[in-house]
Amino acid sequence: MKINFLIAATAAMFFTGGTALSQQSPTPPAPAASTSDTASASADVCVIGVKLQAGAPPGAPVLPPGAVPAPVETAPKAVPSPAVVKRPQPQGQGKSPGANADKAPVPGKEAQPKPKDLPDEVSESCLNGQIVINVSSRPYGYKIGDVAQIEMEIILKGGALVDLDPLRQGKLAIDEKASNQFEVAGKPFIRAGMADGDRAFDIVVPVRTFVPSPAIGFSMQIPYAEAPAAGASPVWKTLSTPEYTLLQYIEDVKGFKAPIVEGNVGGAVPRMPAAIPPLTAVATILLLTWPVMLMLRYVNRVRKYEGVERRAAAWLALQRVIRSGKELGYGDTHYRRMAEVLRKYLRAEWPGLEGMTLPEIEQLPESPRSQALKSAFRQFDRVLIEGGKLSTAEQSELIETIDLLVERPLFV
Repeated sequence: MKINFLIAATAAMFFTGGTALSQQSPTPPAPAASTSDTASASADVCVIGVKLQAGAPPGAPVLPPGAVPAPVETAPKAVPSPAVVKRPQPQGQGKSPGANADKAPVPGKEAQPKPKDLPDEVSESCLNGQIVINVSSRPYGYKIGDVAQIEMEIILKGGALVDLDPLRQGKLAIDEKASNQFEVAGKPFIRAGMADGDRAFDIVVPVRTFVPSPAIGFSMQIPYAEAPAAGASPVWKTLSTPEYTLLQYIEDVKGFKAPIVEGNVGGAVPRMPAAIPPLTAVATILLLTWPVMLMLRYVNRVRKYEGVERRAAAWLALQRVIRSGKELGYGDTHYRRMAEVLRKYLRAEWPGLEGMTLPEIEQLPESPRSQALKSAFRQFDRVLIEGGKLSTAEQSELIETIDLLVERPLFV
């Protein structure tokens, strides 16, 4: 027991003394940067597009190429102690296991590309500078389907020609094999003018696209031709405008399970209501029926009475008498002929009507048709037997009574 106690006390004194000595030891100075590190750091610094001389101290003047710098006195450099130099840790390794977890790539998920510094205007020239095309717009801040206003300036020199009719028709691609990811979203604005004595066109084209891409380039095709010779026709060719890149925000369409496809881009097919076919058939039948009815009426009026229906023959005979009375004036002959036609036609309904007198007709059973028959024959007897005359109102009433007794046939 005593031996163990002595050993423990000796160990405690040893550790206490070592800790005190370590606290009193001076801290070694930090290592100074080497000459090569200073030179590489100063070589990557640019000021207003001018590169600093390698190894020059901060604030030193920039010497022109080929000049010899004056010697500069520098303090002696301290040599670091190898015992305190620390090795750099590998990238991504921190003190805690999850320190750089947000920088680690997630399997199966690609990072959204950062927007680039895009130019506000791109230019292109062809035919040795005879045609100059400047394209500008706002290259950022769009979502899928937004309308972008593409501004274009075309300057023509030396008699060069361009054809803008395809653009007025909404065509961005002229070649059948060429494909364009944009479509015209409105009527293009085209204004002709002059620029420094040359012909120029100011064009604004509203376009849009539904391609889910963060960066998409716009370009279109325009027919052009060199200045033709006198009396010759221009030889048209096709040029493509410089590509202008537009940035789109596509986070809204990420994570869709169904793939985004172009879909049906054809014209909308008009829908036909279900009632249109039967109504068309009915209208066609009615239109074809009227000529047939007119033809039958004409045939029934002009052919011989032997083949005509009894009602049609009686109606035609009465109409001839009425027409003659209106033209020449009603007389005894007209009333006598109307009475004969009625007796002959109505004998099938009232047998013996041809030989009946007015008192016998008055004895017929009561009905709407018999009352009309009695009224007509009272007026006939008033004219033919009593020698009286009918007024215009009484003649109209008699004709209405006859039309009630002998109705007009359908095909007459």
